[in-house]
Amino acid sequence: MKTSLPIVFVMILLVACNASNTNPIKQPSQQEPTASVIEPMEGLGIKPREFKISADQPSTIDLPNGGSISFPDNAFVDANGKPVSGTVTIEWQEFHSLADIMVSGIPMRYDSAGVSNQFVSGGMFTIDGNQNGNPIELAKGKEAKVELATYDEQQQFNFYALNEQTGDWSYKTTALSTPNPDVKTAGGPSNAKSTQQAEGAPIFLNVVASTDSIPSLAGQDIVGWNVSRGQVPKKLQKTIAQSRWNARITKQTANGYELQLSNKGTTLKLDAQPVTMDDALANTSKVEERTAERWSNLLAFQQQEKEANMIRTASIPGFGTYNWDIIHVREAPIAFTLDLNLPNGHKLDEAQIYHVCPDEKAIVRYTEGDFDEFSFDPKKGNCIVAIMPDKSIYTVSDKQFDAARKKGGEREFTFDMQSRNDRFTSGKKLGRLVEELI
Repeated sequence: MKTSLPIVFVMILLVACNASNTNPIKQPSQQEPTASVIEPMEGLGIKPREFKISADQPSTIDLPNGGSISFPDNAFVDANGKPVSGTVTIEWQEFHSLADIMVSGIPMRYDSAGVSNQFVSGGMFTIDGNQNGNPIELAKGKEAKVELATYDEQQQFNFYALNEQTGDWSYKTTALSTPNPDVKTAGGPSNAKSTQQAEGAPIFLNVVASTDSIPSLAGQDIVGWNVSRGQVPKKLQKTIAQSRWNARITKQTANGYELQLSNKGTTLKLDAQPVTMDDALANTSKVEERTAERWSNLLAFQQQEKEANMIRTASIPGFGTYNWDIIHVREAPIAFTLDLNLPNGHKLDEAQIYHVCPDEKAIVRYTEGDFDEFSFDPKKGNCIVAIMPDKSIYTVSDKQFDAARKKGGEREFTFDMQSRNDRFTSGKKLGRLVEELI
């Protein structure tokens, strides 16, 4: 299901782990080693990048996408807590796209008080260290400063750390992203200007309002309305375009028309400009270009060489896995108990099953135990991908979701998965696969 209006910023939609009080940081310890919950897809795991730095002097690792990792002097200790000197190796992985997250094997379920929540990720990373193959850790009282480059222009995210033994995430802080000063816009001085322009861009509202009493709008094929972002209350700026509104044109104004919106006790009066079908057709090529670039970033695999527009900064007290997230709630999802029919005698408990929704920047892994929690946004493109131990691929396309859209409130729905006659041999295949399915 492909649409060309409206264009909105999209974000990776994830189901992340339970925010708990357990310590998420890997600790140097004399205890018996505990298996990690991180299970990369067999044969496709992302190899960490390695950097050599001094343990004695302050050091900064500059990453090609504009990010960096900085350490103070005398920052490391060995597994027994003794100071480390000389040269050490830092291992680094970062994850931005749907393909990155799918292959990483990092657990992404968030359960709080028995309720499953969905997260939007602005970038995730894993960092570790060793000296000649022996594990090291940050010394007590020392922190590393991580400036994570991000391709997501949403500014405010929460920062979480993963307990790699339990799979729980714990909240650390909330912060705003900043423009990457190294990125130059075409024909412009810096990314800061383009960011300000993006923040000031109008919001497109896909609402219907009668034009019968407005002679100046007679005969126009209106497909929606643009409103300036500044007149929308801040708490509604992220959700107003996705919410359902009863709309009425109250009068013509110097700037356009006064549009009255009402929804569940909330009433707004906004200066709005009509968007006609002719306007939409005139912008089709621009829309397609932006959509193609957005999907390219979403579905790219390990796109670490491309400079990112924004930077997210956090100080960490230890090595481990960290994620920038915000909670996302679908306003009008269709929910049911999922049932999948796999052909050729395959068993569901052998498959790795993912629900993918690029318009939400979403990839959610499901097991049979989670099928009663399945939901999707009927207005967006969706697909399901199952990967078997031999890397064979079975899918549910967005077209197959149409039946579930029509039946809506049923408690259970069954999809017949289709064989792709192909094998998942690289994270790069996810992009091509999703484009074919949606």
